[in-house]
Amino acid sequence: KGDHRNVTPTNLKELRSLQGRIQSIRRFISNLAMRCEPFNHLLRKGVKFEWGHECQASFEKIK
Repeated sequence: KGDHRNVTPTNLKELRSLQGRIQSIRRFISNLAMRCEPFNHLLRKGVKFEWGHECQASFEKIK
């Protein structure tokens, strides 16, 4: 299937999947909650899914 760790989410379902994978390794990443804040904003009700520079920067720091 390939390496799914480097694929950025394109919709809410993929973002939730990423959040699940991140939670499984949370004890190895310092300040995880702060790093995931841009993702959490996208999970709020009524917010349009737009993967911007801030989300990409957080994604790069975590991976």
